[in-house]
Amino acid sequence: MALVRDRIRPALYDFFGGKMEKHFADYRRKALVHARGRVLEIGGGTGFNLPHYPSTIEELVVTEPVPGMLERARRRAAASALPVTVLAAKAEALPFDDASFDTVVSTLVLCSVDDVDRALAEIHRVLRPGGQLIFVEHVRWEDPERAKWQDRLERPWMALADGCHPNRATLGSIEAGPFDVVEVERTELKQSLPLVRPLVAGRAVARLIVVAFALAALTAAPEAARAHGGTRSTGYVSTFANLDPNVLGVLVNVIGSRELLRVSNYSGETLVVLGYQREPYLRFTRSGVYENSASPTAYLNASRTVPQSVAGNAEPRWKQVARSPSYTWHDHRIVWTGSQPPPAVQESPDETHLIFNWRIPARADGRPFRIKGFLGYSPLPATRDGGGASTWLIVTAAVGCALLLAAAVGAGVRRAKRRTPEAPV
Repeated sequence: MALVRDRIRPALYDFFGGKMEKHFADYRRKALVHARGRVLEIGGGTGFNLPHYPSTIEELVVTEPVPGMLERARRRAAASALPVTVLAAKAEALPFDDASFDTVVSTLVLCSVDDVDRALAEIHRVLRPGGQLIFVEHVRWEDPERAKWQDRLERPWMALADGCHPNRATLGSIEAGPFDVVEVERTELKQSLPLVRPLVAGRAVARLIVVAFALAALTAAPEAARAHGGTRSTGYVSTFANLDPNVLGVLVNVIGSRELLRVSNYSGETLVVLGYQREPYLRFTRSGVYENSASPTAYLNASRTVPQSVAGNAEPRWKQVARSPSYTWHDHRIVWTGSQPPPAVQESPDETHLIFNWRIPARADGRPFRIKGFLGYSPLPATRDGGGASTWLIVTAAVGCALLLAAAVGAGVRRAKRRTPEAPV
């Protein structure tokens, strides 16, 4: 397998990529003319972008996780007139300081990363406020019938194209993240296969997210409130931020030492939380909460192997998991799951860090919204004495207030519904 991954696939990528380059090079030129300052390119492949960068940039750093691709990119970089550094790194774990680049470039990369949201969070982290993401990505067809074919052929295409997802709605992920899209063009690469023909090209500016107060508050939390999932996770705190857009009567909390996500639905609407592949995962109704046993997310969140018979596009199989309007579960999307600390924590373990912003897609009576929050890191106190009791009083009071608020909102919604006759279903 290593021979295929590190030698054969890079050679095939160069061969077929070279054939397509006469058609795709213009997209690279038009996009990269906007690159400025210190530039990071993620998933640089074998270096097809290198000839198209303007000579005015200060420095170019290219990352690529596949050794065979990396080797070919380094050979191309050596022949470049630009100051280029080529490093081995995944887009989801960039080994760079916060706010250290003016431009990040992604061309035909976000289709194949393991976790799009985490990659975008890392891009935002390394961009300076007001820095730009330049992207050229093939995406999901807007035409539903063609999109269905992308869904059907996703797995065989991933096996053929080294993990590439042909059906990702990448532009939607960028728009939902901490970016403001300032320029975008939808087009088609006519010479490509229909499966990967639709393209989006544009620029997005990193939005400034103010979390200093919330992160500072983490340093006051007791040790038990800062650990989840074992010692490798000690010091991480996941925090709910908001619903986007807001859904009246839906309450969200992150609770306990294991950072469990708790959702309470007093809205009277049917709430569906989507999984990693945007498949229906949890459904909140008036009769209780149901989990889709055909959802891969149900297995992944339970740290179980996903059976081959389970797929994101399968027909949901609902089983009831709660008879109340609330449900609590462990969701890997809001915690740090790496076997090693993030690069920022490794470099500065005694400082507070924003690790990533997280978003969980959901629907309320079919209307899309997102549950948003962030994962922070706070170093553990050097001693266990001094202020521990008062901290626990503050935490207990905060939890008590949250529970009272939840009860009040739930009671208010129920009273309002008793006063308003329901339409027949």
